[in-house]
Amino acid sequence: VLVSHLAAAAPESSGCEPLFAAYGAAEMALRDSGLAYTVLRSAPVLQELMTAPRLNQGRLMMAKHGGAYVDARDVGAAVGAVLANPVAHAKKTFVLTGPSVVTGPALADALGQVLGSAPELGELAAGELQAAAADDAASAAGDLDLISPHLERLISRRPATLLACIAKELSRLMLASQ
Repeated sequence: VLVSHLAAAAPESSGCEPLFAAYGAAEMALRDSGLAYTVLRSAPVLQELMTAPRLNQGRLMMAKHGGAYVDARDVGAAVGAVLANPVAHAKKTFVLTGPSVVTGPALADALGQVLGSAPELGELAAGELQAAAADDAASAAGDLDLISPHLERLISRRPATLLACIAKELSRLMLASQ
């Protein structure tokens, strides 16, 4: 099972061709290897949006355009589903996305609902975090707008919503601090 990036399908359109081209090259190498494989092409995970430098000192650093970000727990569940029945998923590529497009303003509003006040929205400066900047570039190019039914089919339930993911993350952080 290879967990790849959604933008690997069109690295040249995202503005971060080297990073996403590497994902695409890994997919091609696996396909050409002769091994049984399944590719899970994932949207960026929601949890990444709730960590520094994305969320820091009352500011949310994220492109306004957004994308169909996915809960990392759902990606893990999809890996488990494929490993539980590898023959049924052999030589297939699945696109894993959240149930809706999450924009910067929507994430700020959702965090405000849970935390009591919304963070100020800003954008990452060039070079602040390469992976985040790559996701923002893919978002601006529209490469992350796709909403796919694959995840729901693989895990036999609806993918986690933005609010559900935020609530789980806050619960996890609260338990970890005790």
